[in-house]
Amino acid sequence: MKKVVIILISIVTLCIALYFIMVQKYTKVYPPNFYINDRKVTNLTPQEVIADFENETAHRAITINGITKSFKECGLYDSMDNQIEEYNPYYWFNYFLIPQHIVRIPHLELDHNSFNSFIENVYNQLNTNVVSEDAYIDFVDGKYVVIAEKYGTQIDKHKFKLSVLDNLQQSCYNMDITDCYILPQITTGNLIDKVEKINHQLDTTINLQFSEEYIITIPQEIILRTYTLDGIDFTSIQEYIETLKQYNTKGTTRTFKTSYNTEIKVKPFDNTIFGWEIDIDALSEKIYKHIHNAESGVIEVPFISKGFSFGKSDIGNSYIEISIDNQRMWLYKNGKCIVDTPIVTGNVSANMNTPKGLFQILQMSKDYTMKGSYGTSDCSYFMRLTWTGIAIHDATWRYYFGGNIYKTNGSHGCINTPFANAEKIFNNIYKGLPVIVY
Repeated sequence: MKKVVIILISIVTLCIALYFIMVQKYTKVYPPNFYINDRKVTNLTPQEVIADFENETAHRAITINGITKSFKECGLYDSMDNQIEEYNPYYWFNYFLIPQHIVRIPHLELDHNSFNSFIENVYNQLNTNVVSEDAYIDFVDGKYVVIAEKYGTQIDKHKFKLSVLDNLQQSCYNMDITDCYILPQITTGNLIDKVEKINHQLDTTINLQFSEEYIITIPQEIILRTYTLDGIDFTSIQEYIETLKQYNTKGTTRTFKTSYNTEIKVKPFDNTIFGWEIDIDALSEKIYKHIHNAESGVIEVPFISKGFSFGKSDIGNSYIEISIDNQRMWLYKNGKCIVDTPIVTGNVSANMNTPKGLFQILQMSKDYTMKGSYGTSDCSYFMRLTWTGIAIHDATWRYYFGGNIYKTNGSHGCINTPFANAEKIFNNIYKGLPVIVY
């Protein structure tokens, strides 16, 4: 019996000794059936496990647009700080029966110096000199078009660095950095509305109507210079409007073709004589409105005063023509001569010459009494040319007309006309009719 007791005590003592030997062992190494991230670490020291995980982390890789670098090259490391999963060595025997599985999430840290070197290295490999180009507007074949932007492969380094950091924080190790390229600042979409608007403006056609027969179109080059990419520039249209003053004839010397088929220059007798004068301010306002609204159409040119026809001559084809040298007068009505008569004009010897120039009929009176320094005189048909007394009228006191009578026995300045012809002229003219005296 005593022997049995001794044997039992020896066995217990041996078991206890073995237990504490194993406790001592598993205080330094991991116990049986102990797994971290499905990796069996039994009989490995925590330092060995740490080194193993750190080595594994260092050899993991990042791929950026086909360029692969290890975590170590990127400056990434698993910051374990010699801390590993804890266990109770006094329960080492329990692990034989129940395996222990631990899931450990690596804690990645970044060495900034190494990371910056990595960024610089990859940036230099991926970056190119192909610079993005902005879209722009060009003028081609009479209209504006958008020249599309071009996308380059030049990298924004700061944006590239932030993108890599963001991917790492999201545990994304296969990266595409297309979004880090320096993009065009102006794209086709930014310009298309502007181009469509200005091309619509360029289609504006503005016609200026001076008369029923005379219409001109504002030149396309003026329209092109007016509608700019920065807005409406009225400079060119203002300059163009100034050129329209060339159509003004009021107060200007006219070229007149006589009944003898010769051309002469005729000056207006005074500034009240008819002629075309454009109302520049009113016309400018109308043109600016069309330009501002990009509105095509016909603008009727406003005038301060008008001639009798628009074009080569504003005298028209109805007028009275008087030749002092030939002592002759004609009345043209709608281009047809209906009166051709001899006359007597102002007395040259008495310095009472009939004035020359371009006149208008200012007054028409029947049975009129003329008054002057010479006294009074009556006529049946009086057609005034000036307010100083020059007129066309009948002269029943004369028996002869034409020839050289005017040189010594002429009128006081008026145009003496045979009664019948004075009557016919009176009945076929109107107030304002042009009269050319030369």
